Amino acid sequence: MLTAALLLAVLAAPAAALDLLHTLASDPTAALFPTYRVRATSAWGQTRNAVMSAIPNQFDVAAEIPPNARLRVGVALLDRFLGGDIVPRAEPTRFTIDFVDADGRVEQVTERIVDPRGVPGDRRWIDLDVDLSALAGKRGTLQFRQTVAADPKATNPTFALWSRPVLYDPTAQAARPNLLFITIDALRADHVGAYGNPRDTTPALDALAADGVRFTQAYTSAPMTVPSLPQFFSSRVFPSAGMPTLLTSLVQGGVADSKAIVHNPYLESWLRLHARDGFASVTAGTWRADKITRAALRWIDAHNDGRFALYLHYLDAHTPYQVRGEAALRFVDPTYRGDVGARFEDTATAAAGGFDAADRTHIAALYDGAIRFVDDQIGILLAGLAERGLLDDTLVVVSADHGEEQWDHGSFFHGQTLYDELLHVPLIMRFPNGAHAGTVVDTMVRSIDVVPTIADVLSLPVFPEFEGQSLVPLAAGTPDPTPPTLRARAANPRFPYRFAVRTPTHKLIDTVETGRLELYDLIADPQERSDRAADPALAPVRTALVAELDAMRAPLRALGYQVRAAAGDGRSHAIDVLVTSGPKGRVADNPDRIDLGPDDRLVASESERTLRWTGTVGPTPAGFRFDQGMLQDDGSDPGLTFAVRVDGREVQPAAVRLGAAGTPPPSMPFTYGRTVAKLFGEAVESPPLVAPAAPALTPSPDVPVTVWIWRFPESAAGGTAGAPADPETQRRLRSLGYLD
Repeated sequence: MLTAALLLAVLAAPAAALDLLHTLASDPTAALFPTYRVRATSAWGQTRNAVMSAIPNQFDVAAEIPPNARLRVGVALLDRFLGGDIVPRAEPTRFTIDFVDADGRVEQVTERIVDPRGVPGDRRWIDLDVDLSALAGKRGTLQFRQTVAADPKATNPTFALWSRPVLYDPTAQAARPNLLFITIDALRADHVGAYGNPRDTTPALDALAADGVRFTQAYTSAPMTVPSLPQFFSSRVFPSAGMPTLLTSLVQGGVADSKAIVHNPYLESWLRLHARDGFASVTAGTWRADKITRAALRWIDAHNDGRFALYLHYLDAHTPYQVRGEAALRFVDPTYRGDVGARFEDTATAAAGGFDAADRTHIAALYDGAIRFVDDQIGILLAGLAERGLLDDTLVVVSADHGEEQWDHGSFFHGQTLYDELLHVPLIMRFPNGAHAGTVVDTMVRSIDVVPTIADVLSLPVFPEFEGQSLVPLAAGTPDPTPPTLRARAANPRFPYRFAVRTPTHKLIDTVETGRLELYDLIADPQERSDRAADPALAPVRTALVAELDAMRAPLRALGYQVRAAAGDGRSHAIDVLVTSGPKGRVADNPDRIDLGPDDRLVASESERTLRWTGTVGPTPAGFRFDQGMLQDDGSDPGLTFAVRVDGREVQPAAVRLGAAGTPPPSMPFTYGRTVAKLFGEAVESPPLVAPAAPALTPSPDVPVTVWIWRFPESAAGGTAGAPADPETQRRLRSLGYLD
């Protein structure tokens, strides 16, 4: 039997709950044990962050048992492996948890035999909640062990799963409100009744706003689900896999019961693969709003004995507008005789201007019908909370990941721009016991402020990595004399990458491909029709916003891959740098210009497999940066090929300096790749590119142009919108209007 003895730093943890799963995942020796992995695992229709381990096996966690402690953990046997059903071959498995004190005495905490082959009721995740108060104050080791029930020494063809073991204090939970956090995909603010829509699209949300707090000027930081929702959850404009999130606050704050029910492939992928901490369980699929609501109420009924955090993401207002029945046709003109029927999904023709005014009006009506369908289900959910006596004991937060362009700037869909029809979203909060009911906040707020607000209301930990701020003071009537600037980015590979900063009065947008700046006076021109970047009267505003934009992007200069070039002969030279990813890879995550001239171009392909800089280079170093995404399952990457031409000719290796040492590549073009050694998890790169700091950019007098290429150890790639590679997910994305 393999034993992983993990002496972990949970003994002095100040949090209200001890998240043993994150502690296990953080252990540097975990890679030494190939039959034990911490990963997001799907089994029996749910995805949970779990320890996946061979049978038999054991892992140990050192802990001091706090007063009133309970241990919550889910157990299951993996049902499918490598595409095959392994339940028919699974042996009954004994899951055992023991506590071994400092003197070596063993006390059994709990035991459960799981037999999905012979017991239909075991074909699921089985949640255990064990009272440890009798062990309060003791230091020792919690031993998690799984063996074949009939023969402890026998092996089992399946894997044991332990989902998020958490030590928590139920008395600390008792005084904390529940959380219901809802996001509605593609819901622009001005299609909500409380935000000015004359149609009766959102009676439930309007009633919630009247009974809660409505933030009239709420803005998301991206016009697409990813990175928008990772930004929500991490309270950061550039989230990364290792950063704390809302879930980190919930778990460390003692909220052990959490659930997500989502219907969006991008969000599903992020929650399963990229978020540092996960929900206790995630249910994802192609569920309509009514099914999500029913599942949510069933889950609440199953967990009404303790505090909970429930996250729902409704997709029905996203293209295709395929809501059936009365809701779909509620707002359409009965005299319409065009080609668009009761459902709509042709985003490509819509974006290309292929529909006339009557068609567009009909499509907008179908969008509103879809919104009403979602709103009706939210009304049922809120009524269900009230009937169960839970509404006044719950913080309810409703918002949207982004809006939807309906030809406001000549196009359709979302992800393509950073105008307000895509960034302005509803944000409504109903505080516990109806606090601050009827309050309307007109101060500009941001999506990254949502998690700090939840943490404030629920008395959860707030981490230094959070960039947002609590909105509780605004809800309580304390105005913010200097509202923060919104920072946003557009990261859809189908369109040019863009960055923007927005104040209550002005917005500046920078298109990465060309470096073009757009400046809008939002007071005089709220529809963003007149670009005033060249207006001398707004020069001071432009200067201030450019500085804010530079501050937003400054962290990118110390993250990911970096390419710079400079001429050593004092002249100007034409330059062409092409970076190409291998199969199944992406090179164009978060590309950005670094001191490029106005005629330089930095172009990412729609597939994100190539990134190309063309322009002119002189004595001052200039270039670009990017992140790489989608490493292979074995830890290797698809490889990156760098090709450089100066004045139309391919450069020699002596002109290129790699990594911290500045050594030339073996040849040009050259291919860079990384693998992860399975024993210790160390990254092995060839040729070496990693540099802990930027190298000295002193051009060589021996070549016309010197090119430096290096990679910082950390990346900003988390939360970007690469398409999941499996065919079924790509099919789902195409059905939603992506991947055309």
